[in-house]
Amino acid sequence: MTLLAVTGLGKRFAGLQAVDGVSFAVEPGEIYAVIGPNGAGKTTLLNLVTGIYAPSAGRVVLAGEDVTGLRPPDLAARGLSRTFQNLQIFSNLSAVENVMVGAHLRAETGFFAALFRWRGFEGKERALRAEAAELMRRLGIGELADAPAAAMPYGALKRLEIARALASRPRLLLLDEPAAGLNPSEARELVDVVRGIAASGVTIVLVEHNMPLVMAVSSRILVLHHGQKIAEGAPEAIRADREVIKAYLGVGRHTGVRELQDA
Repeated sequence: MTLLAVTGLGKRFAGLQAVDGVSFAVEPGEIYAVIGPNGAGKTTLLNLVTGIYAPSAGRVVLAGEDVTGLRPPDLAARGLSRTFQNLQIFSNLSAVENVMVGAHLRAETGFFAALFRWRGFEGKERALRAEAAELMRRLGIGELADAPAAAMPYGALKRLEIARALASRPRLLLLDEPAAGLNPSEARELVDVVRGIAASGVTIVLVEHNMPLVMAVSSRILVLHHGQKIAEGAPEAIRADREVIKAYLGVGRHTGVRELQDA
């Protein structure tokens, strides 16, 4: 069964058609990438799929269930999780506590249980902490588990946000520009991180500007331009697609097309 099916999805903001009739499907186990020049509608598309925006048109179906317009917590409960282009870190918590926040939907430890330390609360908290620490280890930042999140380097914070998203045990993970702000070495290391997540059984939708990363990990790629789908296919086909090259040339040779062709 197709894990994610998007049909005719659209979003209009006043006079701007940010996403215009986009359709695609993601199969279980895929790493499916969404690319396009700045302003193409990539993050808006992600926000529609994850319930941050209500669509003006179209449907979103997750594992056979129509989830169009559901709120992010409802989608998270159904196995959809995401990261954000701009870091969403709780700077007053430790690194491992940030990851534990991602498991709150599974934790049977509400406010009163925490307040009165009801029976079993401490044991569940220990289990969540151990699971969070293991996720951090898998993503290569295990040694920073007890570090204050506010003191962590930027590259580690990007991985921390991915670990927090994984703590909800998603079947579908949407990554919004995970390589943004990383140096070339950190971006190359992210290839193994993304592949490792997929190998663990999590399907990935990746929105990204870093073409070497996209070409290295993706099974298929969707290309947006001015909110519309202009191409979809395997990395090799996308790299040679004339419409894709034309879209990137329109924003300057040094802002996408050279990376696209050289990746």
